[in-house]
Order: sequence, then structure tokens, then C-alpha cells
Amino acid sequence: MNLTKFEQSGFILETKKGFRLAFDIGNKTPIDKLDTVKPVDAFLVSHIHGDHFYLENIKKLSPKNLYLSHECLEVIGEENLSAKITEVKNNDSFLIDEIGSIKEAENYLKTKYNFEPEVCW
Repeated sequence: MNLTKFEQSGFILETKKGFRLAFDIGNKTPIDKLDTVKPVDAFLVSHIHGDHFYLENIKKLSPKNLYLSHECLEVIGEENLSAKITEVKNNDSFLIDEIGSIKEAENYLKTKYNFEPEVCW
């Protein structure tokens, strides 16, 4: 796997097979910094704070799947997004294609990169 770090707590995790999962690329990452970044397969937002959730960056990365808390869903409202949207609640465990469960992805980041994502669903 490859990890690309962005401002604040944002990053993209890419598997050897090319599956790309974005986490928390919020308003601390300038939108033009994403101009050369390929679209992602999935985008996960841990919580509503702007440094984790920024709709313009989500749109820019064109995720196929979007995983959001209830508060983020309320902000999106009637926004027309092409992504399949899944609501994530506290203590949910779910599969994200070839990565496995979100808990497995978190453990991988902690072990490999000593990086602990701020997940507070």
C-alpha cells in the first residue's frame, strides 16, 4: 500500500491493485493541490469539522463511494453527487472493497506509518 499525506489529517491510501481510499481531505488542503490527483474509489469523512469535511474537495476527487456521518449528510442535503453515499455511525465496521474493514485500514496505518487517524463517528 502507498500513503499520500495532505494537509491536516487528510490522506489517500492506495493498494497495490490501485484501489484508492481518501480520508478527511478537508479545507486545509487547497483545492488546486488536487488538480493532479487521480479520482478516488472511496472517500471517508470522520466528522463534520471543515478540516476533515469539505464538499469542494470531495467533488474534485470524484469518489465512486462516499462514507459520511449523519451530520455530513445533513450538510450535503440535496447536493447532486455521483457517488454512492453510505451513512457511517459510531462503532460501525464495514467493508471497503479490497481494503477490508475500516478497522483493518486504521490498524495498517498505525502499524506501518505510526499514524492514528482521528476517527470519531
